[in-house]
Amino acid sequence: MNKKSVWGGLLWLAVWVSGESGAAAVWVKSVQWGAGPHPRLMVDFSGVPGYRVINLGSDAPLAIELADTALAGGLAQPPAAHPVAARIGSLPGKAKGSLRLLVETKRNAPHQARMEQWPDHARLTVEWTPSAVPAPAAASTNSARARAKPVHSFVVAIDAGHGGKDTGAIGPGGTLEKNVVMAIARKLAWYVQAEPGMKAVLVRRGDEFVDLRHRAAIARKVRADLFVSIHADAYTDGGVKGSSVYTLSEHGASSEAARWLADSENAALVGGPKLKDKNKLLASVLVDLSKNATLDASDKAAEKVLRELRKDFAVHHDEVQKAEFAVLKSLDVPSMLVETAFISNPEEERNLTNNAHQDRVARSVFRGIRAYCAESRRSAGAAGLRVAEVP
Repeated sequence: MNKKSVWGGLLWLAVWVSGESGAAAVWVKSVQWGAGPHPRLMVDFSGVPGYRVINLGSDAPLAIELADTALAGGLAQPPAAHPVAARIGSLPGKAKGSLRLLVETKRNAPHQARMEQWPDHARLTVEWTPSAVPAPAAASTNSARARAKPVHSFVVAIDAGHGGKDTGAIGPGGTLEKNVVMAIARKLAWYVQAEPGMKAVLVRRGDEFVDLRHRAAIARKVRADLFVSIHADAYTDGGVKGSSVYTLSEHGASSEAARWLADSENAALVGGPKLKDKNKLLASVLVDLSKNATLDASDKAAEKVLRELRKDFAVHHDEVQKAEFAVLKSLDVPSMLVETAFISNPEEERNLTNNAHQDRVARSVFRGIRAYCAESRRSAGAAGLRVAEVP
């Protein structure tokens, strides 16, 4: 994945305060940056937090996990001339009350982390050595290092709707759907990529037209565990508002299953290279099993995303909706379509063009995806399947 194409142009919220901040034992007091031969990030705390620093790889930001910690204010951004760091942001950690700081870097560089304590505060210093040979991705922690284990990433294919000659809906103020959903998709990709054990793939990287069938094919090619298509709704009544989440209808899935059975390439994907040699009944059963499992997984993932959207925004439909969207017609990749808001509503159109609002939408969708990923890992573990070891 090309880092510049995924993260280029992505703006971060400089301030984000956790909803659990009132109960935090430790506060982030300030963030400072140092340059020179050994560029540094210095984070001052009101006390000593439990922490670990995780290098998620060349295409992802550096993650700093902080237990029972909250922000006391904004995050000072690195100066433009900083040789390693490009920007810093935050989001809730996996544990209740925890905080994750994310540092986007301009290039790979080995780092060392240390915690120091003074009478009135503690300081975490992350120091890079940019002139050294880049070190392989690894996690540094204030506890004993665990033996490295192979990780199979949970791959999320993120599809920004429309693109190129297909503008999508156009708001009353002239806002193009294809542009705002691309901005939200990039932010969502950032959050997914920053999560240990997860990987984001953008179906379209810029303002380009991608055929609907080809979008699903891209998800299949990258072996996606989940496909999420981001859109903005529109209606003739400018007062209609709210988010919706869709999955493929049973009728649409049945029609697609019939198409797959008639397509030797798709049949091979479901049943293996020798499916075409089997009788029609066996082929039908195998395709039906794949269809049912995918529909069930799609519904579970969509319900979790809708639940998170409902916490932060008005929803147009209180339950997951069913439709025959062509982009969802994949029988082997759980898929959903998220209508983030009504671009035809003047107020929601303004919100969709707001960077902070886009970030809130992306973060809500991400929380739902993360919850589904965790449930999938638990289910796979209970079934005795090999699941990823998440740092």
